[in-house]
Amino acid sequence: MQKENILITDRNIKARNAGGAASGARARTWLQMTMRHLIAKSTTRRIINIAYNHIPHYAHQKLYEHFAKIFRRDHVEIQSGFWCVKFCESLIRVPLNQAGVWLAWDLGLAILGNDSEVKRTYRWFLSLDLGPQRFLDVGSNFGTHSVIFLVHHIPTISVEPNPSCKPFFDVLCAANAVTHELHQVALGTDLGSAELFFPSMEEWLGTIEPGQIASLQQTSSLVRISVLCISLDVLFQGRDEAIDLIKLDTEGSELGILKGASEVVRKHRPIIIFESLHGDARKLLFDHLRREEYSIVRLPLSNIAPYSLTSAEFLGQSSTNFAAIHRKRLALWPSPFRPV
Repeated sequence: MQKENILITDRNIKARNAGGAASGARARTWLQMTMRHLIAKSTTRRIINIAYNHIPHYAHQKLYEHFAKIFRRDHVEIQSGFWCVKFCESLIRVPLNQAGVWLAWDLGLAILGNDSEVKRTYRWFLSLDLGPQRFLDVGSNFGTHSVIFLVHHIPTISVEPNPSCKPFFDVLCAANAVTHELHQVALGTDLGSAELFFPSMEEWLGTIEPGQIASLQQTSSLVRISVLCISLDVLFQGRDEAIDLIKLDTEGSELGILKGASEVVRKHRPIIIFESLHGDARKLLFDHLRREEYSIVRLPLSNIAPYSLTSAEFLGQSSTNFAAIHRKRLALWPSPFRPV
């Protein structure tokens, strides 16, 4: 009898859990549908937008996770206008219209809500009396990182091989009265061509790295295009501008890019914000940066001097976004952009 009671109790718990999960899913669906209709109307959008710019960073992250994809299904008529994102003391205007709302809304929420630790680091950089003098955005995609620095009048160089990203970047820059410098190439160690793969409507997952391509193919049908590939050192031949901040987000090809950027890195010793996916490449990346006298640290960065990760600690990190900082810049903390 006792055994039967235990089994009945266990079934009841599972049933309640299943019912709770279903109820939660229905609530999320209702909230997403409601948000979709509120954002579609310009008057309610403006009210939500004002509130959005006064909430903390973790709320931006939650909103991105739950509401970024709401215009990918169920057609809704939308009144054209802007979604405005306050970043430090500047406002970034993201145009919303019927044709491209699924993408523009996603990217508008991504500016603050995606890679939150990176955006908090940018905020700190921009708050410094002496901040970055020039930003190099490798894997700029639709330009949501580049535009942050452009609206703060920091010279920015964007590198993105996927031509389908340029139209939105053009519109985003026009809406904010800034001009981009975009190089539509892939970066690596040598001059040549490469095959870029990405899922349709997920261009930010574009990669030329074979291991990542194989991983994407397991879950998505991929678009494939041929792109020009050059090294960063070649791209910057004959240019004298100092580069003190680089962002690398290239879905697995970061090590090859750094190997092809040895002259730029040794000359300018930039702070490098980079993505490192889990796998064997992490150890190779750590060893390469250590040879260049760089330490790898966690994000976000702040006035507190960052802790340098050991190889074992870096390999064991669950996060994927980090900073690499030259030992001479670490010695300048908390003023890492002073000349070195």
